[in-house]
Amino acid sequence: MALYGTGEDDRGNGWFIGEPLTVWYGYEQIGIWQTTEATVYDQIPGDIKVRDVNGDGAINQEDLLILGTDIPDLTMGLTSRLRVKNIDFSFFLFGSFGQTIENEFRVNNSTLQTRYNLTSPFRSATNLRNSPVAIFGPFFSGAMDGEIYRIG
Repeated sequence: MALYGTGEDDRGNGWFIGEPLTVWYGYEQIGIWQTTEATVYDQIPGDIKVRDVNGDGAINQEDLLILGTDIPDLTMGLTSRLRVKNIDFSFFLFGSFGQTIENEFRVNNSTLQTRYNLTSPFRSATNLRNSPVAIFGPFFSGAMDGEIYRIG
């Protein structure tokens, strides 16, 4: 069986060889840019800080990585019921582990809109065009750990 196309990852469609079909692909968010480090990476202090994956001193397309998949590594459940005379006891355990979820609340409510200090010297028109939101756009995601366990 041959691979479709050139046999390389299809980043545009989010398809990667050896990975599940549904993956979260983007920049790893690791905090907020501070004044001293933002200038090194030509970023704006206060914006979302992303990891320089390849260590080249620039945040660019080469720093995109697979953040996770929505397919769990393990899903489990256990139910039991015990009845002795007029006493009934039952429980249910459920767990889903190893998946990443897309938190839509985080995506829709952390766009940094109206959160800029426009009187700051860092907020020149050039810097606004170079901000992570303008440059990285959809690659800022709400991907987060989706592990869940429940006892009922």
